[in-house]
Amino acid sequence: MRLIKWSVTIVLAAGALLVGSLFLPPLQYEKREYLGVRPGMERRAVLVSLAKNGVTHVLPMLDHVVRVDIVNLEELRRQSITGLCISDYANAIDLKIAFDEKGRVTRADYGSVQKFSELSGIGTRAEVLDKLYPMLKRDGQLMVATCIPDARWIALKGIGASDVHYLEQFPIWSFDEPGAYSSARLSFVGPRLEKIKYIWRPFESL
Repeated sequence: MRLIKWSVTIVLAAGALLVGSLFLPPLQYEKREYLGVRPGMERRAVLVSLAKNGVTHVLPMLDHVVRVDIVNLEELRRQSITGLCISDYANAIDLKIAFDEKGRVTRADYGSVQKFSELSGIGTRAEVLDKLYPMLKRDGQLMVATCIPDARWIALKGIGASDVHYLEQFPIWSFDEPGAYSSARLSFVGPRLEKIKYIWRPFESL
């Protein structure tokens, strides 16, 4: 009887541990080396090492997102912006504008939305910001945030020059650990890797 009780206790404890671990937040910490990648490596060498060690896709990210409304308009002037997402909460309207490294507009989907007609045809980031300020001041429902309008996963197998150039525009690269639920984020300063953040997940996120 005592053996049965111990067996039941062990099973219940193991079950509780398993269920509890499913709801644990991911554990994040820095690594000095991961999948052959080390701080100080150049971006293209990083891509080669990741592909060699089983990583199939990389997603570019921003190091932080800046949200701007009428209170902190000038914050946009101090940012290196690759894209802006403009939202009108009252009418559920969104507009995304992408810029190249020289601040030129590369994509803007205006469609037939008259709400943002003032921004139509504008060619540079500076011109967009100049138009946004009065729009934000007179319309409290508008919100602007830095974003990556055309964010997409880049396949490393057979990666071409255009995709490499696309990734090189962004300070963070994210990817999933091969054969696991964990992931990593690589932080770059200019052309070189500065930091590796490992995000450990024992199970698939719920």
